[in-house]
Amino acid sequence: MDLELNGKVAVVTGGGSGIGRATALRLAHEGADVVVADLSEERAKAVAAEIAAAGGSALAAPGDAATPEGVDRIASAAEEWRGPVTRLCLNAGIGGEGDIRSLSLENWRRAFTVNLESQFLAAQRFLDPMITAGGGAIATTGSFGAFRSGHPTSTPAYGASKAAVTQLVRHLTARFSEAGVRANCICPGSVETGFGAAAVGSGTMVTSPMRAPAGRRARPEEIGDWMAFLLSERARHLRGQVILVDGGRSLV
Repeated sequence: MDLELNGKVAVVTGGGSGIGRATALRLAHEGADVVVADLSEERAKAVAAEIAAAGGSALAAPGDAATPEGVDRIASAAEEWRGPVTRLCLNAGIGGEGDIRSLSLENWRRAFTVNLESQFLAAQRFLDPMITAGGGAIATTGSFGAFRSGHPTSTPAYGASKAAVTQLVRHLTARFSEAGVRANCICPGSVETGFGAAAVGSGTMVTSPMRAPAGRRARPEEIGDWMAFLLSERARHLRGQVILVDGGRSLV
């Protein structure tokens, strides 16, 4: 199925690994000009090189998506490279461990800074140029954890910040849909990435038992396919949706 992304300029935050990398690769495969934004310059360049080796068009844009300066650096690089960005995948995020008794205020704030403020800052920076260019699409990474809190070690800051992401998507839809901007959110369950290694806190999150009817974790490519679809013209009538792609885990 042609996703009608040929020539569209797309930015993927957290694009250097996991879901972000998979999304960047799929967007490039569909013909988009992809800006791989990541805190790690090495990871951003590696994914951009992977896209180029496959015949795609990509730019590595290192920067901290959780700061205004970092977001502006990413946006400016993208605009100088290909002009206005009309496709935005907001994927930067971290996990964490510890219950409410052990979680420090510093780590609570860090989770909200990376998981929520990065998306707020990017939406704020890219929104007006996107509208001026005739509109576009935003897809955000939420989490199953926004709805369920059964993970044995995950911090409450993670689920709370991801729940706030879903409301940000609804705000963008309610206020800017008529201006040509559509926003949706994918909430994955457990995914085969190294995400837990980036957790804030004193330890590493423990993988909870697999209880999903699918019987396995999702591959990053499966989530990337959803992201690319939401950013495509095929999804033009989907607005303000929060879609659980969790293998049915929310049902058990």
